[in-house]
Amino acid sequence: MTGGKRGLRGSLVMLWAIVGFSTLLIYGLAKLANATAGAFSASLGPHHIAALIASAVAMAWFEGYRGFQQSFSPRFAARAAELGEHASTLQALLAPLVCMGLLWAPRRRLISAWSLTCGIVILVLLFRQLPQPWRGILDGGVFVGLTWGLIATWGAVAGALIQRHQQPHHRPAVAAD
Repeated sequence: MTGGKRGLRGSLVMLWAIVGFSTLLIYGLAKLANATAGAFSASLGPHHIAALIASAVAMAWFEGYRGFQQSFSPRFAARAAELGEHASTLQALLAPLVCMGLLWAPRRRLISAWSLTCGIVILVLLFRQLPQPWRGILDGGVFVGLTWGLIATWGAVAGALIQRHQQPHHRPAVAAD
């Protein structure tokens, strides 16, 4: 299915999935940047700097590498490639949410994705209650993890697009769903 409307439609669906997802993450990153900057308006002691470094390293490892690069991003890319080939009109319109595993996924994935999303919302609400500089310190770590995750997802989707054009009849399995 190279070329033609199906190929162009599939590429547009994949593009919409990553642009929609990226927009959500970039919005969150902008909010986190403001909160992190607030931490630096206060005078930071050595223990604050150590906590900021620890937060950044921990979130880079757990959220960025383990959460995104090793788990979420490959699944997102596989779903995007699958949608690029087989999406209904509604699935194409909701591609970012479908690729995030929030819609049209196996029951276990839906439960996992929605539970994680609700947990993140709860953590955001709790973090907002922390005084500065601690809120900014934690948000700085999350900023690092989400930035890593966004870049990892871009890379995974780019790889899926390249593979899609090199092997047009290959149907990727949705990893670990």
